Amino acid sequence: TETFVGNSQTERKVGYLRARRIDGGQVVIEWIGTGRKGGKTDVQHGDYFTGYRVDVGGVITDTTNESLTTSISGSPTTIKVYQLNSITGQGPAVEITI
Repeated sequence: TETFVGNSQTERKVGYLRARRIDGGQVVIEWIGTGRKGGKTDVQHGDYFTGYRVDVGGVITDTTNESLTTSISGSPTTIKVYQLNSITGQGPAVEITI
């Protein structure tokens, strides 16, 4: 008997995560998703990719965009971004502190 755990479906880390403060306590968070199919200028996410999870100091937001504008309270604040998969859940995080 074997149990399928979907390790081949685990999403990769996002790339080029950055955050910048704008007016009024707002922060813009941007990243580039990492695909698993194709190559060169035609990279695509896998069949079970469902979006991104952004954790800003413990406040979780799920999105399909590669950016998020949100407010933060306090400094320093840790920001983590994960890619999501419908089979295996969230992949490994990339994090920065602002």
